[in-house]
Amino acid sequence: MDSIELNDGTLVECTYLTETQFVKLKSNVVQGAIESFKIKYQAEVYQFPDGSVIASKDGIYVQFNSLDDLKSVLDDTNEDQIVTSILHNKNPFGELFPNHTFQLIRQLTDSLQMPEGEPVNAQLLKDIDSKISDLPNPSIFKKKFFINLVAVVGEVICKEHNIKWRMILSDDKQTWHPYLYTPKKPIEFFSYLYEDIYESNRQGSILFEAYQTANDIYPR
Repeated sequence: MDSIELNDGTLVECTYLTETQFVKLKSNVVQGAIESFKIKYQAEVYQFPDGSVIASKDGIYVQFNSLDDLKSVLDDTNEDQIVTSILHNKNPFGELFPNHTFQLIRQLTDSLQMPEGEPVNAQLLKDIDSKISDLPNPSIFKKKFFINLVAVVGEVICKEHNIKWRMILSDDKQTWHPYLYTPKKPIEFFSYLYEDIYESNRQGSILFEAYQTANDIYPR
């Protein structure tokens, strides 16, 4: 099971389909496509007797638990086609985020039932990656704890290079982005995590790889 995050942070459960899977499921539906969704959203939508639905729009094929779930996603997309900040509604601490990073790390490790007091270093990132990979649904967990993942990767880098966080206000004038301060330029690494979790849905060692990428771009 996958999920789609709405702009208000709500997660809507779904399953992404291939075109072949969509066509096969569509052939089992007795009734035709729902006309109202075609008119309002330009989406091809079919409903099954159990209430679940499949939808096709812009070359993307998805199955939802209900029409309401699908509608909430489509309405959310129509309402805000371009979110100016990828951390919109994901950083509840705003400019004070650096004051809460160790609290977020503890929350993350507790959720994964990891021992208390583990050193905040590259090995911890590997251990967290491994624990998440073993979960029944890593994708939902990573989205739920996204800001915690940003915190732990950033703190490892801060400790390794003896640097601090630098909060920068995004163009939407509401969202504070957590950069890492260096004398030459701020380091931005959270977008790598965002792309892996929300766009490509990559599995595996995403924390350790984000850490390695940040080290690669660290100004020497």
